[in-house]
Amino acid sequence: MVLRYFSLTIFMSILLVGCQLSSDFTEDLNQPNYSQDSLSVQVPQAPDALTAQWRGDTLIVYWTDRSATETYFEIRLQEDTGSWQNSVFAKQNAEVFEFTTTKYQPFVNLKIRAANSYGESSWQFLTVSENGDDPKDPNTDTIKDTGSNTNTDSANNNGTNTNTETNTQTGIEKTIPSTLISPVVGSEISSDIISLHFVDSGTMWLDIGTSLGGDDLLSTSISGDHYSFAGLPTSGNVYIRLWTYLGMTWEYNDYGFVITMSEPSKTDNENSENIVNSDKPAFETIAGKNNYHTLNYSGNEGLQLYTGRDDGVGIDLVVVAEGYTKAQLGQFVRDAQNFIDEAFDFYPLDQHMPAWNIHFLSLPSNQSGADNESQQGVLVDTRFGANFWCGNTERLLCVKTSTVLSTVAEYVPQYDEILVMVNSQKYGGAGYGVGIATVSLADAVVNLIRHEMGHSFAHLADEYTYGKTAPPSKEPTAANVTLEAEPSNLKWKHWLDNPSDVVLNQGDGVGLFEGGVYVAQGVYRPKKNTIMRAFGQPFGEVNAEAWALSVYEHVDPILSTVPSSGDVSVAVGSSTWFALESLYSAEEMIVHWSVNGALVDSSTEDPFYWLFQPESAGVYLISVVVQDDSGTIRRDLDTTARQTIQWYVEVN
Repeated sequence: MVLRYFSLTIFMSILLVGCQLSSDFTEDLNQPNYSQDSLSVQVPQAPDALTAQWRGDTLIVYWTDRSATETYFEIRLQEDTGSWQNSVFAKQNAEVFEFTTTKYQPFVNLKIRAANSYGESSWQFLTVSENGDDPKDPNTDTIKDTGSNTNTDSANNNGTNTNTETNTQTGIEKTIPSTLISPVVGSEISSDIISLHFVDSGTMWLDIGTSLGGDDLLSTSISGDHYSFAGLPTSGNVYIRLWTYLGMTWEYNDYGFVITMSEPSKTDNENSENIVNSDKPAFETIAGKNNYHTLNYSGNEGLQLYTGRDDGVGIDLVVVAEGYTKAQLGQFVRDAQNFIDEAFDFYPLDQHMPAWNIHFLSLPSNQSGADNESQQGVLVDTRFGANFWCGNTERLLCVKTSTVLSTVAEYVPQYDEILVMVNSQKYGGAGYGVGIATVSLADAVVNLIRHEMGHSFAHLADEYTYGKTAPPSKEPTAANVTLEAEPSNLKWKHWLDNPSDVVLNQGDGVGLFEGGVYVAQGVYRPKKNTIMRAFGQPFGEVNAEAWALSVYEHVDPILSTVPSSGDVSVAVGSSTWFALESLYSAEEMIVHWSVNGALVDSSTEDPFYWLFQPESAGVYLISVVVQDDSGTIRRDLDTTARQTIQWYVEVN
């Protein structure tokens, strides 16, 4: 959750109910200027400076991100003369990726392109030879290891070798930033386990060997600030080479230790969570269940929590009374409860309902209704200045946004979404791009809530075709509209079984339909009809996916874990429960437990629990991956709907 801070001047975009504000509309708090172009991004540029090199059986690929926007990278590999492998995706705005499952090949082809939800760049190709060079390019100057090394301190059997390295491409000398914190250099290692703690410097690599610079024991990529390895020899010396990647160069420090087996292994982390045995943990949250609270309908002023929690974990929606007098506040609570219940009893809103914390804020107005309700120029005294005919559009229902924001922040500082419920039977509403929506109490109020929160929460665009004469000049950011007419390039192509079978304006499923964002031509939408085009319609697959991804952007599916610490110490032969407090039921999630990278069966009816019963001493990496399995999400480039949790467990 993010606390909001305000100034006296706030400018924001507004998504409208059935209209588009003109470009010369006054830009102030109550009449925000809306520009579709201002929310646009371009298709990303192709990555540049593509190089690669082998380290052991791992191929490391480097490139330069040339896009200014949030961009992901799709990479495909072809070994020898085989077919192209399935795509993998590097994280947002990354410039390095490691193929850790591939086998070493003398020649490998790879291709990479930039991608976001609005399109993809052209593919960039590279053939990688044994030394990492592209044999087709005589000018290739790929860095192997890190270029030329200058050793400023030699390493003996238990000493440190610090290296300063020159990048052969730039000639710039750099100092190695990543260093080992513990164990103490030159100390004795008294078991077959070594627990390393070091400075987290981003992309790193670890070699462990029985000779200086060797990797006969281990060669792997690492992240974070600690790593444990089990499998040291019983005597002799062990050498650690800790690599750090710094802008097209790898730099390292060497460390040496003496191995003795005279003493049992001890944990280096004084803050480890020591566990001998534990009963099966119990959590307050019941997975997949909504936690409803008793409401007070007496008309008291103030805040009530209707469902969820009030600690800031989850999505906090605040429903605010506007145009209700003090005598009508009890009715506001009933209205809010009834309309919210009905609005959220609808796919996909109901899929992730346990993530929502819904608050009702009862604040009185001096008079009922809204300005311009019966006719233009008839004003009433309300707390937030609700007014129809905003921007000369009758059904556009605006409020004093600065007053709404500052007032809600006083009561619910962790708010995420605000729904202003206006006490008027006249049809109207608005969806602001910063998490505010307004609705009246017209017969269509339930559809209004869904539609307007489709704007404010899921960032969806209107799909109807009236209100403007020309399409936007740039690609819209919303997931549900595009200027692209080629099915194979659509931002929702992952919902198409076969893009080549798509016919314009044909079919009832996801396809290509012309018209959207207030124009009939030159803009395309994924479905013939959805709630963003006409009331009473479903969300549709693409819009539902955008809603679900927005849920996961706000809150992870796992609230807490047992053990709570990431570093754990247990005894051989003990039984230790590892458990997850989940928002959602097991039927809605995929849960995979693993030990040292190998998948294990949870051996329990509840996949959120796993019993660890070690039979031998050592260091174990226990991981669990939890991922949405509702079927609502097909494409999740940023792995928003997936959560990974890890524990380092030392067994003595």
